[in-house]
Amino acid sequence: EFMSVYQLFYVSRCSEAITDSDVDNILKVSRENNSKKNITGILLFRSGLFLQLLEGEKDLVQALFAKVEKDPRHRHVIKVLEKSGNDRIFGEWSMGYRKVEELELKMINEVLSWQKLITASKDLDNHLILHMLSRFHPNAKSKSA
Repeated sequence: EFMSVYQLFYVSRCSEAITDSDVDNILKVSRENNSKKNITGILLFRSGLFLQLLEGEKDLVQALFAKVEKDPRHRHVIKVLEKSGNDRIFGEWSMGYRKVEELELKMINEVLSWQKLITASKDLDNHLILHMLSRFHPNAKSKSA
């Protein structure tokens, strides 16, 4: 049945040098755990920076985020956005993954200037952020935004 979801988007830095195989392991575990809890989303990764959108039932997503905050592999975890009532963007992915390309990094930086995040200002445009994330969806080319 249809249920609107709670979305939480955060960014964090890796606390140590992280390899592609580390990321693969993180994804494997998170996909197993998330599919049990019906949590979807996308993980974007670029040179020590994680950006992750989690979508699902509020309690479950918040519990997962609390684990991330305590995870020694993450530091400077910043919750950028939380929102209830939207449709899932990544409904069919227990956790999509993309390595971010140069050009995309520029787009992300424009939407989320790191400085803005550090100061945790509330003037970030939530709609714009979700739209940006939806552009990483594999069907984004065909989706009208």
